[in-house]
Amino acid sequence: MPTEQLDYWFPLLTDNSPFFFAILDRQHNYHAVNNRFCEISGLEREALLGNNDTNVLGDHYYQSLKPYYERAFSGESVEAEVVLNDSRHESSLHFSLALFAILKVIFNILFCTQSIPLNAKFLFIRWKKLSINSIS
Repeated sequence: MPTEQLDYWFPLLTDNSPFFFAILDRQHNYHAVNNRFCEISGLEREALLGNNDTNVLGDHYYQSLKPYYERAFSGESVEAEVVLNDSRHESSLHFSLALFAILKVIFNILFCTQSIPLNAKFLFIRWKKLSINSIS
């Protein structure tokens, strides 16, 4: 999907979701974020674009996810769960990383998650895993 279309459709498709979404570029900076991501971070969308996890959510958060970002940018669709314990909060983060590629060259990845306290009961909708060969 061309960037112009992505920039148009992304907020229309994600802004009313309880999940938080971000599209990351190869330097792991935010290309796009949805409303829920803005709520979680406490920042306006304009302040988030071009920013990154370390500056917005902290280095512990970024270091927990960085290996998964690297796997996604190497061509793997990722679905995983990590436990974030920053001594103030402990939560389970179940997330998916999907690829945005043109002619099999990966330009961006889509991060989708819902932060879930470890003591909460939840039902999580799992995404169908994507194959790099199915992206056109």
